[in-house]
Amino acid sequence: MSQAAAIGAAAPNTKVRLAAVAWVLTSIYYFYQYSLRSAPAVMMPELSNAFGMSPLGVASIIGLFYYGYSPFSLVAGAAMDRFGPRRFLPGAAAVVGIGALLFATGNSQIAMAGRFIQGAGGVFALVGAIYIATKNFPPSRAATLIGATQMFGMAGGSVPIGTVAALGVGSVSAFASYYHGDRAVLAATSARPIEEVAAGAGDADKLKLRQLENIVDEMAIAAGLPRPRVYVVPDADPNAFATGRGPERSSIAVTRGLLDTLDREELQGVVAHELSHVRNLDIRVMTIVAALVGGASCSSGPLTARPVLFIISGIVCVRCQPSRPSVLPSGSTDCDNDSSVNPARTLCVHCISCFHMSMNFSTDVNIAQFSPD
Repeated sequence: MSQAAAIGAAAPNTKVRLAAVAWVLTSIYYFYQYSLRSAPAVMMPELSNAFGMSPLGVASIIGLFYYGYSPFSLVAGAAMDRFGPRRFLPGAAAVVGIGALLFATGNSQIAMAGRFIQGAGGVFALVGAIYIATKNFPPSRAATLIGATQMFGMAGGSVPIGTVAALGVGSVSAFASYYHGDRAVLAATSARPIEEVAAGAGDADKLKLRQLENIVDEMAIAAGLPRPRVYVVPDADPNAFATGRGPERSSIAVTRGLLDTLDREELQGVVAHELSHVRNLDIRVMTIVAALVGGASCSSGPLTARPVLFIISGIVCVRCQPSRPSVLPSGSTDCDNDSSVNPARTLCVHCISCFHMSMNFSTDVNIAQFSPD
């Protein structure tokens, strides 16, 4: 296939992906404006006190939303047909936000203007989402996407905004912890790539670092694993840890104290031990735990967070035990991780540390991504 043909084939896929992102964002916008539309109905006593008006007067202010929504429905449709959604949707969403701020001032006259422009800007959400669904996706998907858009709106009228915001923050935290947590752990320990350390090291240190690289290469080949990235932690205490999402994206970090204390054979045993964490997917389990616990701590209240974190940790951590004995060289496995010694899939020391972390979640949850030794 020629380069021009490949570019031509990739272009439709890129367009569909961009359209999908635009539709999701517009549906979220519709969810938000629908929540603004319906929320005042359950806040009448509070709004009456805030505006100093009777419930009937507050209802008249709330009803101004539809005085903006109804006529601007035609305006939104004509504008979408002529200019497309790109020119109008961002501005319309900003108008809805400004209207919400005006309504929150507590001044009845300003609130009336805010409520009107909420309706005028909010109508562009549904019209824009339907436009994107019908113009950028196959006709067989149009009804499904329109129904999903309407579902977003109805959810905005029934789901508490605080709950949705908490779930959103928790989801972002979970994804960030899962995909970038290993970098956070390495940064927190001031770990540096071994190549960077070797560039500024003396001859004696270069020899030790080269020896560490050779050991990691040997053990990775023996275990049948991709070579992990190697880092050096500037710490005098002898220690090491593995982190990452799995064998394809794993890192091993050792401290300067470990390099200075152990000989080659002892260092080989430590590296083999850390690779056992990679092979048995301990590092993935701990990363998932950190992501879930972080997300739960962001979306749970102080009274419910600890039970939620405890349950999540328990469910995930029981997977720490490998289903097969490690085949790494002698000295690379623990008795609690060897299925020939402990065939029952019981909680290991890593699970215990994770339970402890779940009950003390105020500590930085990213520490859970270490494979403790």
